[in-house]
Amino acid sequence: MFIGNFRRAATPRAAFLFSIVALIYIVYQQHQPDGLTRFGLGLGLPRTPFEVQMVQKLKDAQNWVAPVAEADENEEEGGFFTLPSEGVPVPPVHDSDDMPPPPPPLPVTPPPGHGHEEEKQHGHEEQHQPEPSLPKLELPLTIYPDDVGDWAQRFWMKPSEVDFQALRACFAADSCPENRKKIILSHSMYWRNTLRGDVGGEEVWAMSVIDAARSLGYTLIQVDSFPELVRVYNYFPDLVKVIFMDDFEIFGCFRDQDACLQTARNPNGIPGYKMLAFYFWTWPRHPLGPRWIVSPENYNNMSQWEMPSPNIYLGYSIERVCHAQPFIPHAERYSPPQVWIFAKLMHYFFPGRERNVAWSKEVLDGLAAATGIKYGIAAHHREDPGEEEKELERISLPEEKYYTNHVWLDQKGFMKELANSRALMGVANPITSPSPWNALCLGVPYINVVTSWEQNNPDNRWTWRSQHALASLLDPPYVYNVRSGDLKGLIAAVNAALANPIDSYIPDAMTLPSIAARLAPLVDRDWAAEERDMRAKCEDGPCGCVEPCDVHLENVPWPYW
Repeated sequence: MFIGNFRRAATPRAAFLFSIVALIYIVYQQHQPDGLTRFGLGLGLPRTPFEVQMVQKLKDAQNWVAPVAEADENEEEGGFFTLPSEGVPVPPVHDSDDMPPPPPPLPVTPPPGHGHEEEKQHGHEEQHQPEPSLPKLELPLTIYPDDVGDWAQRFWMKPSEVDFQALRACFAADSCPENRKKIILSHSMYWRNTLRGDVGGEEVWAMSVIDAARSLGYTLIQVDSFPELVRVYNYFPDLVKVIFMDDFEIFGCFRDQDACLQTARNPNGIPGYKMLAFYFWTWPRHPLGPRWIVSPENYNNMSQWEMPSPNIYLGYSIERVCHAQPFIPHAERYSPPQVWIFAKLMHYFFPGRERNVAWSKEVLDGLAAATGIKYGIAAHHREDPGEEEKELERISLPEEKYYTNHVWLDQKGFMKELANSRALMGVANPITSPSPWNALCLGVPYINVVTSWEQNNPDNRWTWRSQHALASLLDPPYVYNVRSGDLKGLIAAVNAALANPIDSYIPDAMTLPSIAARLAPLVDRDWAAEERDMRAKCEDGPCGCVEPCDVHLENVPWPYW
């Protein structure tokens, strides 16, 4: 309309030139990448299909403005929620029942000590207008609209959106609790997977940390790509305290110094010191060393043969899962008494297919005959078994009269079977699983396999290697440590477990309040100062590196700063 009016009012030549300029501008805008700047557009980062979909949904909902100028005082609509702001009404996000509609924006009151002080210039004092303690937060109305993402993504998008809306609401009302303003970002598949219901060891740990963070009132937001991580981080960089990431994602970000890691040429990237590796095992899987790696177990307490680690002990709790299964009195449990064999894959029983197979068929048959127990297992083949696998199964498992194989059980079914058992027995693999802790919580003693020991001093547990190194530190009646292949010792352990039933037992360090008490100092730590200290000590090479050094194997340049 404007172009048509201009052409009628101007000379033909001027109208023609204006039309050409307008056309070039329109084409240019349509071909801009859907990357994002600090507040929303223009980094030119590669986009995932989900992000392209999300950007389009935001545009379609008229929730998008280019951050090229301050909003006009009389503007009544805008795609971003700007704090502090005056008199700019905010349209509703959607009609979801479980997400509160955003309130109108209100100024944020700076905490004490964060305003600009008077400056002396040219011999006199010049009064400056104090600025808010926080930069203007150019927040979109929503980060994960209801109709964006597939069914699996919605499991982690929805709680992230709820936390985001709570943050917007409390900023607008100038009523944010202190911890609500502390943001934890997560770029971890285990965090995302646990919210959709996965129950592996890493997911159990992730759910515990999420529960602890929620109990402390932090804002939790999940992402699933580097561009999305950079976008969300830059909405409120000063509020993001830590970012939990999978180890390989951290190495990937450190390699990408143009679009992910914060560097001189990428000032809007993610500071390396804010990334904490969410890593289940003991290796130093972080470019900055073990001070930036959190672990589910206190690996500092393991024996010298178990590869002890100075990674940070954060820990996990099995209370949520355990308490969902009622405690079953011992007199009401299965008869004959059931010993649950802790092995979900069939090849854990096969000599030659798995290292440290603890018990032969003869030992398993001998134990059942001597104690009157029956085994319960839920073991399956990774693929359809061939004739060789069927033969290995025949010669490795106990006689069929001694066991029931459920093959597959969901978490609820597994916990019910475990609660009806009188002992949980390992077969050497898998290692460091949450299952022994679940058993103890349900009043089920754990028989831990010791796979390596000092011949001259076999009872010295500081020289052991075992299926669960941390559980091996406990004593009967909770944990019975038995050397691999020792039928006599195994019979004694099972008889002792049957004769000495236990109540529910959860180590103090594995309670939710204990995890929260360890999480809070991590969130509040001055990680920038930690990195400065690291740089001073480790300029010549990565801290905590074990050869072959993962930092070198992952092609991370050093020094990276």
